[in-house]
Amino acid sequence: SGLEDVVAVVGVEKMTDAWPSDATRYLAYAADADWELFHGASFVALNALIMRLYMKTYGYTEEDLALFAVNAHANGAKNPYAMFKRPITVETVMKSPYVADPLKLFDASPVCDGSAAVIITTPEKAKELGVPKEKWVEVAGMGRAIDTINLANRKDFLTLTAAKVAAEKAYKMAGVTPKDIDFFEVHDAFTVMAALSLEALGVAERGKGAMLAKEGQIAIDGDYPIQTMGGLKSRGHPVGATGVYQTVEAVLQLRGEASPQVPDAEVGLTQNIGGTGSNITVNVFRRV
Repeated sequence: SGLEDVVAVVGVEKMTDAWPSDATRYLAYAADADWELFHGASFVALNALIMRLYMKTYGYTEEDLALFAVNAHANGAKNPYAMFKRPITVETVMKSPYVADPLKLFDASPVCDGSAAVIITTPEKAKELGVPKEKWVEVAGMGRAIDTINLANRKDFLTLTAAKVAAEKAYKMAGVTPKDIDFFEVHDAFTVMAALSLEALGVAERGKGAMLAKEGQIAIDGDYPIQTMGGLKSRGHPVGATGVYQTVEAVLQLRGEASPQVPDAEVGLTQNIGGTGSNITVNVFRRV
């Protein structure tokens, strides 16, 4: 906006001091407190409903969606800042207990603590501060959109409409298309949300998001790398810091400083979800 020359954006969350039942209740307020939470539908349960419908509609299995968790842990195992630094298999996911059928423990991101920060400035100020130009990363595009807070009012349970609208805004501002993006940091709080996000972002056709995982295209060396440093599932999901974490990881990838590293990354995208898709932000970052 031009209001300031240098701005710090900080995200922080501390959740582990709360009992798990309390943390679940606090998180559930991202849903509709009157029409969902009041009737006993936790945030996990709502995502389980979406996952069940996704599998039934498109013919996927729990094993198919488990591949998103396997991919996240494969990348997180190489990220020194990840909460979980151990690779897993589909069998690991399938043997984990159900938290809300068909969602299992390893389909869900963890309750955790964390913080992240970024500095935003102008090209002129960056030069003045002596920041080498090879370190510059441009916020090329931004988009934000909202949808109904509760699932019952959605026209379509299996489309993240807010993500679709936000992505279109960000792509237009950045002057890019999904094919120009070298990696995607999507909001994989639950494995099914990773699949729906890829579809809403225009990476996959409707119902084909999970197919990208089955084909190996979401891997670090695939055509559409996602969760390149572990994502919410392996790096962790400190809710109030997650969006900033994604930005930091996108910057590290574009600077060539990430672990693991996407080869020759020039354009990256981050997508952060509030609730079950009620409030979604998409950002496109470009190496200068």
